Amino acid sequence: MSKALQTPHEGITFHVTYKIDPSNVDKFIEALRPAWESTCNMPECIYFDVFHFSSEPGTFRITEVWNRDMEWIEENHVAKDHFQRYRNAIGSIVLKREFEVLDRLQKWSIVKKGYLEGSVKTKDEL
Repeated sequence: MSKALQTPHEGITFHVTYKIDPSNVDKFIEALRPAWESTCNMPECIYFDVFHFSSEPGTFRITEVWNRDMEWIEENHVAKDHFQRYRNAIGSIVLKREFEVLDRLQKWSIVKKGYLEGSVKTKDEL
């Protein structure tokens, strides 16, 4: 493996893209809120962001960064009640779901001052 692709980060990042019928967007957001709060309160979740595609109404991408591996996430997050309630709540309204696991390249990340200003919550603010 290329040395440039080796990473000391001992966690994963994943993207989940959901396609929802636009008439069900409010139901999706309503189901997402408690799952988002529970997930963000887990110390192992170090970043969580939700995006929507303005060019594709009803399409959302969730990005999560964890300091654990996928096995740990499956046992300690996916298997938990808060996640199962979320899955059950959105099960009938999701038209398509795509899941990607990524490894971040070190020394390529930047967040400029002001980008997240006013939209970032700390775990204490949830």
